[in-house]
Amino acid sequence: MLKNIRISELQFHLRNEKCKVYPVTINELPFYLCLKHDDREIYDEYFEHTKSVCPGDFGGNIQNYEYFVNLFENIKYNGWDGNEGVLLTKNPTGKFGKTNKNHKASDGGCYVANDAMHRCAILFYLYGDVSLKLKALSGRRNAYYKPLIEENET
Repeated sequence: MLKNIRISELQFHLRNEKCKVYPVTINELPFYLCLKHDDREIYDEYFEHTKSVCPGDFGGNIQNYEYFVNLFENIKYNGWDGNEGVLLTKNPTGKFGKTNKNHKASDGGCYVANDAMHRCAILFYLYGDVSLKLKALSGRRNAYYKPLIEENET
């Protein structure tokens, strides 16, 4: 696992028309695009798409647009919650192991964010290509990271 990794080096999983995961970068993430273009429709379209194609697998009912806006406001005005981390997997395998082999991190690995897509999108929008610092290992391929938002953090 990398000591530090940038948000732009990560991959995120979205769902296609058959509810199968596929990898995207932060610049393709609907949550980031919603903020970048100030367009709620981008968010709602993906939210409704996921809810309709993955009804038995969809647990994100609380992650509607209002949730996203509240999360955005909280991070913007209160900063990152120091107790939260971003769980990353290096070179995942199995059902959720789909990665874009051409989108590699600086160590040559493919890192997938297992959670925190909304939070990473907000960080990228507010602060740019934030570096995430290794916080704690969680097995051989997994680790928790925290963002380095303040310029003096190392």
